Amino acid sequence: MNFLIREDFENNINSSILEQIIGTDVSKLDTAEKSALAQISSKLSGRFDIQQESSMSGDARNSNLIRWAVAISVYAIYNTIPDQDIPERVRDNYTDSIKEIANIAAGKEGSDLLRITSSDGKSKTKFRWGSNTKRTHNPFD
Repeated sequence: MNFLIREDFENNINSSILEQIIGTDVSKLDTAEKSALAQISSKLSGRFDIQQESSMSGDARNSNLIRWAVAISVYAIYNTIPDQDIPERVRDNYTDSIKEIANIAAGKEGSDLLRITSSDGKSKTKFRWGSNTKRTHNPFD
């Protein structure tokens, strides 16, 4: 794991349950983390520098990105067992994270992630701002 650390998972999944699911195969955590970050990046990379955010470590990491990545990773890890054994809170955390990411991607919610900037330091986005010319209701114009 590069971005997430083992302690990040402790709030979402008991360590003994995690050990039961993944066994000694730590690569399952790596695969789940890569999958989660790819899913987040595919939604948010148009406006935010997810590559730079995911390269940070320690306290410099974005807490929302950690929360989303852990929720999606835990859900991916639980997908290796039968559906009836997946706790409802794991599904809810996954669904809430995906909805929040989608809302941020759509511009309905704000985020403290690093924005993509151009070489002059201004934010680069794919949004286009503008409007039509102002209407006038004067029939003699």
